[in-house]
Amino acid sequence: MMQVVYMSRMTQTDDIQMIRAARAGDRGACQTLVDAYGQQLLTLIRGMIHHAAEAEEVLQDTLLKVFQGLDSYDPARASLPTWLSRIAYNTALNHLRLHPQVPTLPIDAPAVARHTIELADVSEAELDAAFSTGRPDRVESLTRALATLTDEERNLLYMRYAEERGVADIAYILGTEADALYSRLYRLRRKLYSLILNIENNEQHSFRPA
Repeated sequence: MMQVVYMSRMTQTDDIQMIRAARAGDRGACQTLVDAYGQQLLTLIRGMIHHAAEAEEVLQDTLLKVFQGLDSYDPARASLPTWLSRIAYNTALNHLRLHPQVPTLPIDAPAVARHTIELADVSEAELDAAFSTGRPDRVESLTRALATLTDEERNLLYMRYAEERGVADIAYILGTEADALYSRLYRLRRKLYSLILNIENNEQHSFRPA
């Protein structure tokens, strides 16, 4: 089992040189790859597989597939971290097909059905403004709304907005088309905003004087 140690992101030139050395059997280059990207891959896997030990096993399976498939890596098609993430995503997906997880809902997950707000068309600019406010109550509502999403939905948002991956890269990882992913992201952001408004609306009703 290869140990994962965190290190800063490498440049594309570093990646290409490292891959060439790893293909030639340089064990140090293989360990450098693990050190550079292992934690990032584990974070992606943990977004899909909650059990820590299972996630570690999937990471090891991922790394095995990576080293077995080094000759198939083409920097013209994807960056190294994107290529690695696609392998990790598919390995985790295969694991979940064989070992389905029981979905759980957080104890403090909000009930949003009492006073429901349905959003019709809302612009990307309106969504950006809704999510970018630093109001403490909005941050709390966002956190609670995120807790009600599926793991797949949260993982998609994490890749796009926390890791700031491009839509084309995420589409490559998920094995889908960029145009379809743009639409999916818009629908997901609209859903998240609707959940936030419902949470805040229910809070107002809960504290309204009799």
